Amino acid sequence: RGLVAPRSGSIDVRRAPPAPAGARVGRFDQDATVESDEEDDRFAAALAIGDFDNDGVRDIAIGAPGESVSNDVSTGAATILYGSAPPFGAGGSLVLDQDTPGVPGANETDDEFGSSLAAGDFDGDGGDDLAIGVPLEDIGSGFQDGMVIIAYGDPNGVNRLDRFIAIDLVDA
Repeated sequence: RGLVAPRSGSIDVRRAPPAPAGARVGRFDQDATVESDEEDDRFAAALAIGDFDNDGVRDIAIGAPGESVSNDVSTGAATILYGSAPPFGAGGSLVLDQDTPGVPGANETDDEFGSSLAAGDFDGDGGDDLAIGVPLEDIGSGFQDGMVIIAYGDPNGVNRLDRFIAIDLVDA
C-alpha cells in the first residue's frame, strides 16, 4: 500500500463492548474495495449501518461524493462493505454509482452521489434498504435540483440491482 491521497478518506471499525475499549478491527479506505484512493474522493463523508445482505451481520455503507468515475469529476459513489465474522470486511463489497445497471440517472460531473446515506426498512418487507443522497443531480432541464435514490433490499438483501427508485426533490 502506498500513501493515502489527500482528502481521500478512511474509516476505523472498532469492536463493541465487551471487547477492550477502543479495540480496532481495522482501518478501511477505498483500497479495501474495488476502487482506489484518489485525491478529494471524500470516502466516508457519509456512513450508514444496516444488514444489507440479510445475513445477520451488520454492514457499512460508505459515501464517497468526490469519487470521479470515467471522466466525470465528483460524480460520487457509495460502497457497501459487507460485515463478516472476524476479520470484518472479508465479506466483500459492492460499489454503486449512477453507471451501475438499474441505478436511476447517469454519472455527471459534480452530482456528489453518496453525500448522505440512511439505512432502514423503508418499504416494510423486513429487509434493510439504503437511501443515497445525490444533492446536485440535475433533473430535466433544471440545475442541481437534487435526488434521493433508494436501493430497496428484501429478505435476500440489497444485492438485486433491479430494485431502485429515484425521488427527485423538484417533484417531491
